[in-house]
Amino acid sequence: MEARRNGMKSAFALLVGAVYVTFAALEMIQAIAPQLPLDERLMVPGDLMGGFVLAVTGAVFLYGFGEMRGGVERGAAYLYVGIMLGLVFSGVYLLILGTGALDAVVTGRIGNWTPAEGMRPALYLGPLPLAGFLAWREIFDLGRVRWGGGR
Repeated sequence: MEARRNGMKSAFALLVGAVYVTFAALEMIQAIAPQLPLDERLMVPGDLMGGFVLAVTGAVFLYGFGEMRGGVERGAAYLYVGIMLGLVFSGVYLLILGTGALDAVVTGRIGNWTPAEGMRPALYLGPLPLAGFLAWREIFDLGRVRWGGGR
């Protein structure tokens, strides 16, 4: 059972890592070559820093995959860190999207604003780490963490 579970974690890390790195490359390419239609077709803006964030998140997943495939016992920790990075950055971009909507309401241009203006790959990739979080939520249970220096 544990080997099957680790196989699922390994496959998940590979899949999600590859998707994140792919979108990181697309976002960076769009920044370097803005004439490409990636922003219209895939909602990939030209943003080097956004691409860097996706690349780092994807690299953490892929490193975890390599560790787990190599039999390193704590390799899954990279998977969990990748999940948390994906969730945190999705949350940040969700807040940015919300502030764009709020700005449109306050400035009276709500008729001209669309959610696509604030759409970023980290937002629509967010369900992937969320699925991992839900699948392995017992790992993220902070109730088991012993806080403080007590003995």
